[in-house]
Amino acid sequence: MFTKLSFLFCGFLIALTNTCVLGKTQVVSSKEVLYHYRKSLTYSQSVSMKMLINVDSFDVDINNERHRSDEEVFPQKIDVVFRRDRGSNCVEWLGKRLVFGRNGKVDLASSRVIKTIADGNMFVDLQSDRLLDGYDYARRIMLLHNYTERQGTLLENPNKGGPLFGKMYGSNHKSVADLLGESSDLHIHDKKENINGVACFVLEGTSKYGKVTAWIAPEKGYSAMKWVIEKDPHHLFDDTGLSTKWPSVESGKDIFTLKELHEVKVEGRTVFVPKRAHFTHITNFRDGTKNVDEFEYQTSDIQLKPDFEALGAFKIDFPNGIRVFIKDFPSVHYKWENGKPVTFVDQSFLDVLDNEIEQIKSEVKAEPTTATEKKIEVPPDEPVTPLDKALEAPPDVADTQREVLSESRRPLLVPVLILIGLPMIGIVAWRACRRLRSR
Repeated sequence: MFTKLSFLFCGFLIALTNTCVLGKTQVVSSKEVLYHYRKSLTYSQSVSMKMLINVDSFDVDINNERHRSDEEVFPQKIDVVFRRDRGSNCVEWLGKRLVFGRNGKVDLASSRVIKTIADGNMFVDLQSDRLLDGYDYARRIMLLHNYTERQGTLLENPNKGGPLFGKMYGSNHKSVADLLGESSDLHIHDKKENINGVACFVLEGTSKYGKVTAWIAPEKGYSAMKWVIEKDPHHLFDDTGLSTKWPSVESGKDIFTLKELHEVKVEGRTVFVPKRAHFTHITNFRDGTKNVDEFEYQTSDIQLKPDFEALGAFKIDFPNGIRVFIKDFPSVHYKWENGKPVTFVDQSFLDVLDNEIEQIKSEVKAEPTTATEKKIEVPPDEPVTPLDKALEAPPDVADTQREVLSESRRPLLVPVLILIGLPMIGIVAWRACRRLRSR
């Protein structure tokens, strides 16, 4: 009897212990889930991957019928290698953007080469190099030295893979995790929800940039299997209210969904990286219509914490002679020479300028000149100055007196030369510009 009671009592203790443990594991705070979600995103701080992005855009009328929004530039296929080393502030996208025409074939005239690189010191972006012209970089590059904001915008752009890393522009460079973290009403739903067959905690919160919901999967390394950002008219798009920035816009909605993940081994642990995903950006207008941009992502060749030197990453190696546009100095022309921009001056402009200078010189020589002499008189009650002594000295005065005279006259000549030179320079530049415009 005693043995039977002991057995029942032990069974009761085991059941009670399991209940307590299970109950404890089920009670997870929103802050805990958010912490693990943030941690899951750290893989993107040092990564190399290939991204294939299919892009399409549609206008939807009030009858919910789709119409191609711009047949000249959609659909598109973006094929790039993306690398990022957050520690050295380096990032690059290398590849091409293919634009398809109505016949379904690639339009080479609209397709572009992609070469965007920041090496930690400066930021260069190849501008308008068409595939039709080959890969000779015959167009120009844009260069920035203070590029932090520009780089932040690109890292959240859907065309550059931003949603894969929990980012979408319009929130002052803040990620989904950041928006949830600053929400005053952050909470976790009572029940888990399945996304593509994976059980997820559901986090929800509202920030000044919109309402945010994220489905976080603990069995997939706390990756976000889905997230949604909803903006109403009173929410901010960066620093401006949505309705103020675009009066015709009623609301906006961004939806990201993971379809499949890579399992990558790094430093003895498994890291989950997006493999296939879908992103939809919806803009609702006040007239009942809307615009829908759709992105399909596929990643491959994943390397976490790679040897960037061995990969040859972040090398700004444009050929000499390519034209450079520096955003901070838009009125100055540069060209790329030996790994840096140098001032570029059009030779035709210099030729015109030289001709104008010669012509003005000849006109000045042809004009009659009359010399006038003025006698310098010194009032008797004023002391005699070194200048006066020099003027009155005979031709065989000492060299020191002639030096005094030359030094005394020099300040008088400077204003005269400035008064004569400035109008001449203005006339030359004006004539040169007129000749260039008339060509």
